[in-house]
Amino acid sequence: MFIPVFLFILALLYVISPIDPIPDVPVIGQIDDALVAAIATLNLLQSWLEETSIFLFGLRGLVKWLLIFIGIIAFSVMGMAVLTLVKVVTG
Repeated sequence: MFIPVFLFILALLYVISPIDPIPDVPVIGQIDDALVAAIATLNLLQSWLEETSIFLFGLRGLVKWLLIFIGIIAFSVMGMAVLTLVKVVTG
């Protein structure tokens, strides 16, 4: 139970930290913070649900991986949009 709590605290520190790999510009910068916080929360829930309910434990795993997959797609689409915008602007 210690590791999920520790990772959750690290995620919260990452969210409130002014130093980010992706700057906190509107929408783009908040997506990585939201994903980190959500995944850390789901990991914390996993440690609690493992002892409580097998069904919810499995469902939580599915939701976590779905969230990771959606995050990867969102960052890929945003990266392609930024590259396209740079190409259009630089002409």
